[in-house]
Amino acid sequence: MLSVDKTIVIQFVFFIISYIVLSRLIFRPYLERYYSRKTLTDGHEDQAQKLLTQHKDMEVQYEQKVRQVGVHLKTIMDEVRQRVSKQYDEIVDKAKGQAEKEVWEVKNKLCDNYPKLKEEVFQNIPELSKIVVKKILNKENVK
Repeated sequence: MLSVDKTIVIQFVFFIISYIVLSRLIFRPYLERYYSRKTLTDGHEDQAQKLLTQHKDMEVQYEQKVRQVGVHLKTIMDEVRQRVSKQYDEIVDKAKGQAEKEVWEVKNKLCDNYPKLKEEVFQNIPELSKIVVKKILNKENVK
């Protein structure tokens, strides 16, 4: 039969000694590392979550600033277009005015010189007709 004898005390003492030795050499360092890793991992997960949240916040802020800059740039471009269009209109109007002025000056000169030019053309008609006939007939001795 099975019974409890005096070796149980020796076994119990060996168990206590081995538990103390193993706990100091193996269990305690293992548990210390396990808990330190767990706290570091938990800390890093929290830190990573905070960084992700900050990243998303910064991304939203960046997009808002990009939109603001886009709106501001559009406003500036519209103002520049208006100024350029106004300057263009002024330059075109000025050029039209100068062109009209020059056309009137040329017309006035032509009107002033018309009788004199007409008389010169009529005086040169015989000579011009000889040149035309010569060209048509390819002859040089036309009287």
